[in-house]
Formats: sequence, structure tokens, C-alpha cells
Amino acid sequence: MNQTLALRIPEPRVLGALVAGGIAADLAWEVWARVVTPVFVGGPLQPAALILSLFRLPGDYYPHAEVLHLMTGALFYPLIMWAIRAYIYRGGRVVDGIIIGLFTWFLALGVFAPLAGLPFMLGFIKLAWFSGIGHLAYGLVLSFVFHALARER
Repeated sequence: MNQTLALRIPEPRVLGALVAGGIAADLAWEVWARVVTPVFVGGPLQPAALILSLFRLPGDYYPHAEVLHLMTGALFYPLIMWAIRAYIYRGGRVVDGIIIGLFTWFLALGVFAPLAGLPFMLGFIKLAWFSGIGHLAYGLVLSFVFHALARER
């Protein structure tokens, strides 16, 4: 039997739950990045700075990079979580959150950082680990809010 991968899009109720989860997760990330991390690391996590380095943009574009990062967290990563769940694996609230959290951390520091000329995973310095915790928190908040609103198990 010839089976093809049918492309689906989330229904409006599910899309709304994904965006709400993404916004809540972005808020959790921002608190972790700008309030908690500086206490322990000496400075905030700055994903916009990574975006500027990645695209070789001057500092004038910092606000644009902030918006891009927020949009990615509110819409694009939630859609990736949905696609993983739809096509690859449904693990439940905790597992879904860990998967998307680790995925976003690896994408940021394992792929984008080296493309921007920085060390892989920033050489696993303290800031990289705080980024990892922040991405896991992001993933868990995204997953828990999504599951609660979409009433998915």
C-alpha cells in the first residue's frame, strides 16, 4: 500500500491553544532570561543578540530581532511542537514540553550559535546551561497551557 504524508494544519481551536501556550511560554522565558539568569550569571540571556550575529546585522536592528524572537516563541515553535505531535510522537504534557524545550535549546545554541560564529552550545559555559533551563521551562509552559486549552492528553 502506498502511503503518503498528508499535510494537515491545526484547526482554529488548536491553533488558538498553541498561540496562547506560546505567549505564556514566552513570558516565562523572558522572566527567566531577564530576571533570574542575571542574578546567577551576571547578565541576561540575549537571544536578539544571537539573531543579530546570525544575520550579521548592526545593533540598530536589535528591536527587530527581539520581535522576531518573540514571534518565534509565540507562533513558530508552538507549530513545530504541534507538527512533532501530529507526525512523529505524542508524549503527553511533560514529554512534549521536554522535547520542544530541548529542540529549541539545541536549535539556538547547537545550530544557530555556530552559524553565527560562536562555539557549539557556547562551549557549555554557565550561560548555556541557564539557556537550557530557560528553554525547558519554555517548552513545559507551552505544553501545559496547550494541553489545558486544547484538552488534549
